Amino acid sequence: MRGCTSRSNGDDGFTVSFNSTVENCTASYNGKIGFDIAGQCVIRGSTASSNGQHGFDSSDNGQIIDCVAVGNDGSGIRVSSRCMVDRCTSNVNKLDGITVYSFGVITNNSVSGNGGFSVGGAGIRIEPGASRTLIRGNNCSQNNWGVRVEGSLNLLIGNTCTNNTTNFDIVSGNRVGEIVVLSTSGAISGNSGGSTTPTNPASNFAF
Repeated sequence: MRGCTSRSNGDDGFTVSFNSTVENCTASYNGKIGFDIAGQCVIRGSTASSNGQHGFDSSDNGQIIDCVAVGNDGSGIRVSSRCMVDRCTSNVNKLDGITVYSFGVITNNSVSGNGGFSVGGAGIRIEPGASRTLIRGNNCSQNNWGVRVEGSLNLLIGNTCTNNTTNFDIVSGNRVGEIVVLSTSGAISGNSGGSTTPTNPASNFAF
C-alpha cells in the first residue's frame, strides 16, 4: 500500500494485514489506532497524528522506518517483540514516544514532549519483563522520562537525553554505557575549546 490517507474514521485508520508493506501513508484524527499492524510488516515514510489511541501499533517482527507520530492519545509508536524502529520522530503523544518489548532494535530516533498530559510517559520505554532490546543513538527531550527501562538484560548505548523530568530511569540488571554530563564551555572562536569528550562510543549523554 502506498500513498493512502485515512482520516476521521471512528475506528482504526489502517488495519495492516500480515506480511504487508506500507509506504508514504497518513492516518489522522481516527477514533482508535492510526496504523494497527499485524506481524512481519514494514512501514516506511508514514505519519500518524492525532489518533484516539496509539499512532503505530505493531505485532511481532515488524519494522517502522522513517515515520512520524505526533499528538496521539496513546503512545506514538508501540511495538511487540523482535521489532525495529529506526529514524523515526515521535513527539507530544499522551503516553510514550516509543514503547517496546523484547529483542527489539530502537535506533536513531527523536522523541520529544511525550507524556506531558499528567499521565506520565517516556520518550522511550522498555516494558516490564522485556529483555534483550538495543536502545542506541536516540535523542530524547522534554518527556516525563527520557529513557525508562522496566525490564532487564537490555543494552543502552550512545543515547542523549536533555530537559526531561528524569533523563534516565533504568532498573538494575541492564547493560548501560556510562552516562556522561559534560561541563559547559567558555566562549569558542577557532579550532580549540570545549569540554573533554569521552572516547568511549558507548557513552550516553545527559545535558
